[in-house]
Amino acid sequence: MAVLKDDEVDRIERASKATTGPNRQEVIDSMYNRLNPKPRGPTYSAEEMIAMRKKDEQEEQQARLVCSRDRAWNEIRIPADMGVDCGHYKWYQNQSIVELTFPVPELVQPKEVHVSLKAGSIEVCMGPRTPLRGLLYASIKVEESTWYVQDGLLTVQLLKRNRRGHYANGTSNADTFWMSVVKNAPEKERLQLEYPPSAYYHAPIEPEAEPAHRMLPGKKSRARAKQ
Repeated sequence: MAVLKDDEVDRIERASKATTGPNRQEVIDSMYNRLNPKPRGPTYSAEEMIAMRKKDEQEEQQARLVCSRDRAWNEIRIPADMGVDCGHYKWYQNQSIVELTFPVPELVQPKEVHVSLKAGSIEVCMGPRTPLRGLLYASIKVEESTWYVQDGLLTVQLLKRNRRGHYANGTSNADTFWMSVVKNAPEKERLQLEYPPSAYYHAPIEPEAEPAHRMLPGKKSRARAKQ
């Protein structure tokens, strides 16, 4: 226990009676170097401490998710002339399906992601944003198409209606090739080709018995999310 000197006791008593200048507590704090060089830090209640700790954990979790998303996004490589890196999404195709991948914005939760698929159109919504909407380049089989969210990425897989082994009347395999995901797509989202590349005719063909959740070459398997 600290023992106060007479002059220190006198200072404290004067501060207790003073109407101006340092108060009693400030005088005591100055004696124990608690006033200078910096004041005491803020104090928090138990509830505030729990809330602050929860917020820190959420921010750390979000940072890990963003890091995982960016890493997975950067790992996606589009083979030459088989799709396009459009910046805000990437798309790739084989002889059966077209696969699109979108990075989910940082503040958007998986439950806020929705994809509307029709035989001839698509709409992708992520919270308040709609990164893709329009008429599809060609028709799809909606019941055999799917979408899911994993690792901060949205993956949409479209089964072509006109595809290898299932040609529409009067068409050939060359007619199954998509130049873009939607009609009237901006130039940067379209393949600048006159004819399908030879690599397309050697691309995989999806077995008919395989479920809608497919995976294109070079992509890691992800759990399917509820739609």
